[in-house]
Amino acid sequence: MTHMNIKANILEFINREILNGLQTVDENQELLISGTLDSLSIMRVVSYLEREAGITIPPLDIALENFSSVNAMCDYLDSK
Repeated sequence: MTHMNIKANILEFINREILNGLQTVDENQELLISGTLDSLSIMRVVSYLEREAGITIPPLDIALENFSSVNAMCDYLDSK
């Protein structure tokens, strides 16, 4: 899967499954500090990424710098 496909898939998952289409986020938007996503939402995103990417994300990697935005998530996945 390409970087652009991953980004599009994460955005679609967050907008459709977590935000229920009530609002949309973009790839650069701060998700945690803004309160757009909470800890439960991040765990749903982590679970989704593990399924889609076929990886296990260690608890220590579930950190602000890796999950602050969709771009940060893509950068994290690229490093794996």
